[in-house]
Amino acid sequence: MPQEKYSRKGRRLKHLTKEKRVQVAVLLKQKVPKAQITKIAVILRSTLYNSY
Repeated sequence: MPQEKYSRKGRRLKHLTKEKRVQVAVLLKQKVPKAQITKIAVILRSTLYNSY
């Protein structure tokens, strides 16, 4: 289960699961635009940029 933290604005933040990381890595290898990856993987844009 992902560890949850809270941001300053009270939003729950979650670590990416291994499955999400693999999914994002595959999409990046396929040169899918990052904006589209965030919609496909249902993650925040900031999470994607901070992780990759």
